[in-house]
This record gives sequence, structure tokens and C-alpha cells, in this order.
Amino acid sequence: MKNLGNLNPELYKTKSEVEDDDGTDYPENHVGRVWFGLEYDTASERLIVALIKARNLPESRSTGSSCNPFVRVALFPDERRTLQSKPKKNTKNPHFNETFGFQCTG
Repeated sequence: MKNLGNLNPELYKTKSEVEDDDGTDYPENHVGRVWFGLEYDTASERLIVALIKARNLPESRSTGSSCNPFVRVALFPDERRTLQSKPKKNTKNPHFNETFGFQCTG
């Protein structure tokens, strides 16, 4: 089996911590936080990326008000296939609830 990479579990919160997050523990100079999930389906050899939400995004530089955020998802090192979420209008705390699939054959 080919090694697909590593994840550092200390960077991720448990489900209960995610549900209770109120944004008070953001580090200084942060640029927002994104919630996502990963699942690998061995039968179809697909990596499923679930984009859940984002919080505390910075205001728009041009208008100084809420932004219209979207997320681009790509796999490295071959980032030729990039998928993009639907933009969310006038919010710094969007809910995406979108799923993306990448074929990952080894």
C-alpha cells in the first residue's frame, strides 16, 4: 500500500469541541478557521472531502464589510484538478455543507 501522507491529530478538535466553538480561542493574527472532514473509500479509491463551515473570516479589504467567501480544494503535489465551493454572500461565518471527491489510485 502506498503512503498517502500524515495528519497531526493535535491540530484537530473533537466533535464536541467543534460544536461548542464560539470563536473565543482564535490565536492572534488568524485569518479564520475552516471545518472539514476526510474519508477514503477503498472500494472506489476516492478521497471524499466534506467542507462544513468557516468562522471568523476577515472583512473584505476593498469594502471593509462582510465578504463573499468560497473555498478551493486541491490535492498536492498534483493540483491540476481543483474543485470550488459555491460562494456564500455577505458573511464572515459561512455554512458550506458541500462534498468533493478525488480519485486516488495507487
